[in-house]
Amino acid sequence: MFIFILLGIPSRLSFLFFIIPTLLVFILLRIYREFIKELRKITQSLFSLDLNYIEIICFIFLTIEIIFLFSFWFIEPVHYWDTLCFWDGKAKYIFFEGDFSFIDWEIPNLDYPLLVSLNLTYIYSILGQYHYFSKICFIFFFLFLILFLYSSLKSLGLSRTYTFLFITLISLVPKIFDLSRTAYGDMPLTFFYTISTILLYCFFKTKKSVYVLLSYILMGFMAWTKNEGLALLVINTFVFLLYNIILGAKKEIPLKSSLKNLGLFFPGYLIYLPWFVFARVHRFKDDYTSNLSELFDLNQVFNDLTEIFFYITHSSLTLFIVWIAFISIFLLNIRGIFNKESAFLILMIIFHFLVYLAIYIISPFNLTWHLRTSLSRELSHIIPIFGFLDGILIINIEENSDFLFKKDSK
Repeated sequence: MFIFILLGIPSRLSFLFFIIPTLLVFILLRIYREFIKELRKITQSLFSLDLNYIEIICFIFLTIEIIFLFSFWFIEPVHYWDTLCFWDGKAKYIFFEGDFSFIDWEIPNLDYPLLVSLNLTYIYSILGQYHYFSKICFIFFFLFLILFLYSSLKSLGLSRTYTFLFITLISLVPKIFDLSRTAYGDMPLTFFYTISTILLYCFFKTKKSVYVLLSYILMGFMAWTKNEGLALLVINTFVFLLYNIILGAKKEIPLKSSLKNLGLFFPGYLIYLPWFVFARVHRFKDDYTSNLSELFDLNQVFNDLTEIFFYITHSSLTLFIVWIAFISIFLLNIRGIFNKESAFLILMIIFHFLVYLAIYIISPFNLTWHLRTSLSRELSHIIPIFGFLDGILIINIEENSDFLFKKDSK
């Protein structure tokens, strides 16, 4: 849609060129076989009352949450300030005017990529008018994310009870629930980041290059979603490069295969390239990169980190529980951490966390205000992949014991 609008094709016609819907179908096909098989099992279990009490509770919570989310589709307009200013406002302008002339306005965050706004414009174009229904895409980002997590954990061998438990806990994190019903860019970013990272993990497990290609296509769209997406794309590329260097040195991956795999990340950067060129041509201001020198002021860095970690541990009971759960499972399966697939996944998460710390250190805004208004959203990007990693560690524990729940539901 972005390219066609630049070429002068009205936004109401450019929706015919499917990008995101095609991508979502592609992802759905990836999980279709596993999910349909599991859906039949769950349906049979429901009618035969074969679900255990944990699965029944999780199923009830998920059903209530999904019904509640869809109710907001009908009754609540887009109304948050950030949403109106950064995402929906641009979408309305593109829909009604058919161009990007708003870039000449004095509005904040013009450097934000336009994927979310173009998604909203796409839905307005289908409906032929501006409507609350535009938010439906964010609910589906959430649903596809949950379905993919379920499919991935089950296909890796996690029992149905634990899979239900993990996706329920992830979906009930307050900020993830909130982002699923609002038109922020964080839920699409979480969707693209989580699935692309899981696909890289699948490559680590299977060595099938198709996972790398799919992963980097998704990462390209991730970079189009928020500025943080480009940083995550670079991080995952760096870890993937490191993976190929280390395993190549150990002769576990032939040089020819390594070069082929490394070449597969170019589609992600090619997808991002149009926005990169557009932003540079129009010289969009980035308030963060001009403050990079603050990373070398060690005294200020220490003070900022102290405030950040204090805020993380005291501001949200949910986040505190997430950290405790992860650390507990981490300690229960220390050996699983040193498995090379898990180790590279953990490395990606660590780098992701460090980049987000750096964002707050170089932030041009008051740190206390910035933490209060955005930290819960930023950390929501990483919570689903934390849940996936916990599931992997539980799989290793389950192989050696029943660990809380008996392995009677596979």
